[in-house]
Amino acid sequence: MMSHTLVVHPGEMAALVGRWETFVRTRVLPHEVDDVLQAAREVVLTRASQYDPRRGEPGAFVFGIVRMTVKLTVSRRKSLWQLTTNLDHYVENSMSDASKGVQGDPLAFLVENQNVAEWVSVVSAAASTFEWQVVLAFAETDGSSAVVAEALDVPASTVRAARSRVAALVQTVRAALQARDDGIPVVLQRCLPPEGGFREVFELWDTDVDATAERLRLSQATVRRTRALIKRMSEVVASV
Repeated sequence: MMSHTLVVHPGEMAALVGRWETFVRTRVLPHEVDDVLQAAREVVLTRASQYDPRRGEPGAFVFGIVRMTVKLTVSRRKSLWQLTTNLDHYVENSMSDASKGVQGDPLAFLVENQNVAEWVSVVSAAASTFEWQVVLAFAETDGSSAVVAEALDVPASTVRAARSRVAALVQTVRAALQARDDGIPVVLQRCLPPEGGFREVFELWDTDVDATAERLRLSQATVRRTRALIKRMSEVVASV
């Protein structure tokens, strides 16, 4: 059986995304255009190795990704209220909330909070397109990482990692909104999740990655990922 080979460089494929800028502009809000195009380029770079020349031109492959990215963006925006209804069954048996000392389910937090519209808005803006796709997939399935992974055609470990990032973002949003409502300064260090090593990594922010990894006995990759997420958390806190 003849195996297919990648005949176009991933960077060249990502550049093709620009062909459909007009398509994107006519389907999303003006402020969403650049984010949609960038998200599509990132997906193309990630999935370029899956391109099969036997199934069509590179442009068709790229357009499929652009179209799906647009669909997800529109779905994210339209789901702000709808999501809260769809999640009721999913969160019914979720873990108890963090106030009881247990890290609660991120989606449960969204549903159970009184100001759910604001919660969903802030978290959906902070989450990446893929992370929000995972959130929606959990809402539409039985809540199994394996089922979501199959639906999205990604490894279960990727789904779990995305869900973990959303959980951390939700906890940050929860703490920031609570601080704001209590009339106290909304400070990043106070809003960081108590679990997951975020506060420990933040305390060593001015230390290089190697030294931080050695001090905390973490891998360098873990430190980099944690720092990247903390940067996103800082943007969330600044927006509250």
